[in-house]
Amino acid sequence: MARRSRREAPGFNLAFLDIMSCGLGAVILIFLLMKHNADRFTPAAETLESDLSTATQQSAALEEELQNLVAIQDEGRKKAGHLRAAVNASEVELDKLEAENQNKQGVGKKLQKAATTLTQKQKSAPIPIQGKAVEQYIIGMSVEGRRIAILLDTSASMTDENLIDIVRRKVQADAAKKAGPKWKRALKATRWLVSKVPASSEYSVIGFQASASSLSSSSATWLKAADTGAAGNVSAKLSGIVPTGGTNFEAAVDRALALRPKPSNIYIVTDGLPTMGVGRTPMLKGCGKNKVSEECRSALFARASAKLTGARVPVNVILLPMEGDPTAADAYWRLSLYTGGVMLAPPRSWP
Repeated sequence: MARRSRREAPGFNLAFLDIMSCGLGAVILIFLLMKHNADRFTPAAETLESDLSTATQQSAALEEELQNLVAIQDEGRKKAGHLRAAVNASEVELDKLEAENQNKQGVGKKLQKAATTLTQKQKSAPIPIQGKAVEQYIIGMSVEGRRIAILLDTSASMTDENLIDIVRRKVQADAAKKAGPKWKRALKATRWLVSKVPASSEYSVIGFQASASSLSSSSATWLKAADTGAAGNVSAKLSGIVPTGGTNFEAAVDRALALRPKPSNIYIVTDGLPTMGVGRTPMLKGCGKNKVSEECRSALFARASAKLTGARVPVNVILLPMEGDPTAADAYWRLSLYTGGVMLAPPRSWP
């Protein structure tokens, strides 16, 4: 029995070594497989990381763009609100204009009726005016007052509207100056004013250029509207005037305010701001001995208009605009507004 035991021991050890060898081989195989798989999936991981980085950047860009769009939307809402408010205001203004238009249509019918009446009365006027009755009537201006002073600008600029034509007429004969289209309109406007003086009122016509003088042939200060002979004399004097020289508006104002009794209303026929004044004009701002700038002309006008506003007499202006004098309309409009009068620039077809 002892001999058999010693023979079986070597067989047992060989089996154990086989098992250990197999285990070691399995472990080595596992390590090889793990390394192979790690090498296989490494590029895929790097690709995923790159895609993730790109997606993150795109997300940030989209977020920024979204914020910009939100800001634009807010700004658009604000503008839409402003536009809605403007539209509402425009609708209100449109309603007002429509109401005013309806009122003016009613006034137009009344004026048409008044024009018909004027046509009938014109035949007996002291100075008949040719033309249609509608053209004889200046909308918004009526000749009224107890004593009416009419100031007519007789300076050289009253001959034409364009500066080049005015300069040309200055060197021409007196007949050419008197034939100027604007001067003809000025004479018609003055005659129109005289013809519309109420029968119970008095009037005085003053012409002004470098100085001012009365166009009345009578020694009386005021002429009676009912005196047709006096009106005829005034019309004849108007026909004899030659427009020349500068424009001394202040001299005309002084002459009118010196009338006694004082005028109750003043009507002015002119084409622009003055170029001369009473006294030492170089002392005014912008004025020089041989220079009359736009600033100087405005200062001359301001000094003359201050006398009118101080006298508290309504001043009405018929403006026949001259080229190169853009501030005249505003200046005369303010003068008429402050004194309670009317300033108009009628069309060439009037009167």
